[in-house]
Amino acid sequence: MSRLTPVALGLLLALPSLALAKPFEQGSIRPSISAGGNSDGFGAGLGAAYCIIDGLEAEASVFHWFGEPSYTQLTPGLRYVFIQVPAVHPYVGGFYRRQFVHDDAYADGDFVGARVGVFFAVGERTYLGVGGGYERRLSCDDDQDCDGFFPELQFTMSL
Repeated sequence: MSRLTPVALGLLLALPSLALAKPFEQGSIRPSISAGGNSDGFGAGLGAAYCIIDGLEAEASVFHWFGEPSYTQLTPGLRYVFIQVPAVHPYVGGFYRRQFVHDDAYADGDFVGARVGVFFAVGERTYLGVGGGYERRLSCDDDQDCDGFFPELQFTMSL
């Protein structure tokens, strides 16, 4: 593990002291980290969401896959978090994804998709998100698998 990883994690955990708005309420900021892997490689990403109005977030993330082929994804989107539910916060959202493949044998791609899930509070401003998503590759050939489903597991905090 890199020596910077504990420093970055420590800074992320210290950020709630800077809180300006309640979680998922207008003006709150929600940084996030993501990581995952399988036998083909490993990926990691960073993201942030800004709550435009209570429950409605504009979000953006960048994710890089360190496998063969390697690629980078940029994903802007919108997510609505149902803050009216007291114990957990269900969410729904939509996104656009641009994928840049770092190998000339593969084409870059554009995707649109949707996600659903639930945020569980694990601290005053810290959440664990569990859900899933669907994405569709645009400009897809008939012989390609154009649809994909994926699980989501998120650790996030609200500022």
